Amino acid sequence: TNTENLEKVMETNNEMVEVREELDTLTREVASIREAAPVIASAPSWNSFGDFVKSVVRGDENAVEMTRAYAGAVVSAEGPDSIGRDAWVNEALLLVDHGRPSLNSFRKAGLPEAGLNIDYPAVLTNTLDVDTQAAQGDTLVFGKLSLQTKTTPVKTIGGWTDVSRQTIERSSVAYLSEVFRAMSIAYGKTTNDMFIDTLTGNTDLASLTGVAKTAEGITGAVADASISIYQNAAGRPQFILASPDVWKTLVTLFAVDGRPIVGGSAPVNNIGSSNLPQMTANLFGLEVVVDPALPAGTCYIANSNAITTWESGGAPYRLSDEDITNLTNQFSIYGYIAFGVIYPEMIVKVEFA
Repeated sequence: TNTENLEKVMETNNEMVEVREELDTLTREVASIREAAPVIASAPSWNSFGDFVKSVVRGDENAVEMTRAYAGAVVSAEGPDSIGRDAWVNEALLLVDHGRPSLNSFRKAGLPEAGLNIDYPAVLTNTLDVDTQAAQGDTLVFGKLSLQTKTTPVKTIGGWTDVSRQTIERSSVAYLSEVFRAMSIAYGKTTNDMFIDTLTGNTDLASLTGVAKTAEGITGAVADASISIYQNAAGRPQFILASPDVWKTLVTLFAVDGRPIVGGSAPVNNIGSSNLPQMTANLFGLEVVVDPALPAGTCYIANSNAITTWESGGAPYRLSDEDITNLTNQFSIYGYIAFGVIYPEMIVKVEFA
């Protein structure tokens, strides 16, 4: 019996030794895998801006480091928003965004690092001339270039809203994302409207008046505008900026026999082409840029260097703050922008009869 017991103990010990050996082998393999695996420092990331805001509210260190706080915001009298639903179907949410077609058609540049205004030179008078010297020793022809300084202010554009902490923490992430998307759309619309005010309010632009809404009239307008821009600024027209009604006039031009000469994708004996559903067109090689924000009847033939928009890089910026007294969070967007009509000679306004 003792012999049998001893044999069982030895057998058990042998099994334990095998188990330990297998564990040691497994441990070494795991260690080797860890040593071989590269260690990559990953940057903090979030699925959406709403998710990022939730992380800020929770006090996540990475999120807090990536946001800038501001003080002094006042909660609106109506109180914070209240969202009682748990889930969102974003397909039903329509936020109309026309973008900034007028602003984007012209030159854009970054704002200087400092300054409340932007100054740029313009020609006041130019009487410089060169002529043949009538006789040796005669005085050469005299002229002078006089410059003037034009100034445009740097404007601050922004807006804010407040959201209850409960909404941030317990509602769908999509809500906060759409809030910021709506604010960005509003920023784009406002800055585009400001650009249009700068364009339409300028009184130094050449004008073509009484232009007939016919192929002959529009052909003559493009030719006259090209001559004007070349003679006065040594430039060439690059595009036509038009309101939707003017675009419709251009793409519905027909020949005397009823053939579309712009309206089709490849009309015969055409002066241009268009894509009606996409509201695009090309006339004599000039792209027609359509902007619903332009007043009815608006049409400009221009070179993109005529107007410069200076805008802070990365705008619109986002700020956030928290009011612990009523458990609301305030969020704002803002940016700095300025407009300058640098070369008014490169824009020709077309007025139809």
